[in-house]
Amino acid sequence: MQELQLFFLQLVQALKYENLLQQNIEDSALASFLIERAIQSPILDNFLYWYLKVETEDPAWHEVYKKMVTAFMERLLSVRFLVGKAI
Repeated sequence: MQELQLFFLQLVQALKYENLLQQNIEDSALASFLIERAIQSPILDNFLYWYLKVETEDPAWHEVYKKMVTAFMERLLSVRFLVGKAI
């Protein structure tokens, strides 16, 4: 995980080249990878959330990252909800 953490910001920034507005988040291997890895670690999910939120401040990429934040939060909440129900 520490190695991934070193490159996490660059991977989040690489989402700019994934054309996420024209496809589903699930169709992007990079977006899916980031979300799935983040939900496995409280540290990475925190990093992903804030990296995405910072990127939404750029007007040129606001819609792309807003879509990614929404997908990430929906996935995170669904996983946390399922884990909570299992207990």
